[in-house]
Amino acid sequence: MIGRFIVKTVIARRDNVYSSFPTMVEHDGDVYIYYRQAKKSTYQCHGFHGKVRCLRVNKAELLNHFAGDNYISILQPDEDFCVFDGENELDAIVCRLQDNLFTLCSRLYVKDKFAATYVSFADTPVFAGRYEVVVKGVEWLVFYGKPFRWDEGYVFPAYGVLEGRTECASLVLYTTDFRSWALLSHIQGNGIILNENSIVYHNGRYVMFIRQDSPPYGIWYAASEDLRRWSEPVRLMKQAHAPMAIVRDNRCILSFRRLYRDDLSAVAVILPFEDTRAVWQDDTTTDIETYQGSLFDGGYTDPVFIDDHLFVVYYMGNLCAEPYIRLARLT
Repeated sequence: MIGRFIVKTVIARRDNVYSSFPTMVEHDGDVYIYYRQAKKSTYQCHGFHGKVRCLRVNKAELLNHFAGDNYISILQPDEDFCVFDGENELDAIVCRLQDNLFTLCSRLYVKDKFAATYVSFADTPVFAGRYEVVVKGVEWLVFYGKPFRWDEGYVFPAYGVLEGRTECASLVLYTTDFRSWALLSHIQGNGIILNENSIVYHNGRYVMFIRQDSPPYGIWYAASEDLRRWSEPVRLMKQAHAPMAIVRDNRCILSFRRLYRDDLSAVAVILPFEDTRAVWQDDTTTDIETYQGSLFDGGYTDPVFIDDHLFVVYYMGNLCAEPYIRLARLT
């Protein structure tokens, strides 16, 4: 089982501000926390006028922050910077692909107006530009999960709609240069909507954890030896969203959004192939925090190891629809 949690605020709650979708990566003694910040809006889910921002924190200072009884926000005013500032930015998925190669997946979206998905790459987690991602045979796509090295290139989990189809599918994309892309495989739900997915390599196979985006919601998983052919998806749990998985020392760790009712959700983390179903289905000790309000105003997570400590960064909702960003260290 996962142990206890120490939780700190990264980006504090502010009136009429919507902070969300954090991910993070470590590099050269610093921790980079990317996130999306917008103005609160009743017109569009997750707010409007979103910007991609980055908070750069000295790793030693961050670890010291967790060592003390300190309730001060990790971010102080004017300590972070804007990365992309399109009309409405969504998503800020940062990842280290290898020692000197980092990527940032981002997206522009305005309801009933336009949608575009981008990738940036650099030798440090500081990005100056980006390329729009277009894949033959895919009508539209959104990145989710962390990319990884495979064969002579890189695999990016995503979801979207194939040309000639109307229902969403989980996608496995491949690139060697971040400019040309191919669809390796996809998983289409059989009567259910499957979209966001996270892929890890565990026990000699690739495992894809997938969000079911239709009632009763849930997280499913499928397995593959080659990323091209997948087993039939199997439900892992009901009443859950937003799976994000990592593997460390052959232990699979899964963080996700748990759904209790329409106005009560939780940020949770489990060991899906070790903990018994009774532990993570019925025992709330796997919850890091619960939040009230819309389930969509919180619960996206990113689990990352820093100096052998497992951290989970996530955004927390509330009844005012003004989410903020938290960071938990699991002990």
